[in-house]
Amino acid sequence: EDQLDYFGASYGTQLGSTYAELYPDRVGRFVLDGAIEPGLSVLEANLAQAKGFEVALRSYVENCVDEGSCFLGDTVDEGVERVQKLMADIDAEPLPAGDRELTAGNALYGLITPLYVESYWPYLTDALQAALKGDGSQLMSLSDNYAGRDPEGGYINNTMEANWAINCLDDSSGLSPEEVRKQVPAFEEAAPTF
Repeated sequence: EDQLDYFGASYGTQLGSTYAELYPDRVGRFVLDGAIEPGLSVLEANLAQAKGFEVALRSYVENCVDEGSCFLGDTVDEGVERVQKLMADIDAEPLPAGDRELTAGNALYGLITPLYVESYWPYLTDALQAALKGDGSQLMSLSDNYAGRDPEGGYINNTMEANWAINCLDDSSGLSPEEVRKQVPAFEEAAPTF
């Protein structure tokens, strides 16, 4: 094609903006949704994303509180603390999730998946209510959705593997384990839940 028409979301925005920078005369109609700033290092991008998830979680809890009788608490801070405690509890003792176990990693993906889109918040409500009662299957289902895992146990795509490969190859600003540990306070301040 003489000109590329392109839709990119999330990481796809970085691909699209890179193409546009390299071949500006070949850009057709471009939609970049949820744009990633191409100049950010992996560290900066991850910190920004963690902040974004924290804002989204607080917005979700605020909505719950504003609707009245919120199962998480009477204030946003109470609600967020309840979610944080749930995540810590799952880290200490995974929850049953059907024939699997919901660990902290899958619980994290289950928590963030519906935070991307406000219309998915009812799924998060159902999943959190179930998890607070000891059933991790709904959070696991949300995690599976994020990872492209089919309910039958296979995978419908390689999203997770591609994410690691792309991040490692596209950015050379990797950190040593010691440098990562030094960044923990910045992440805890910006996004205490995540």
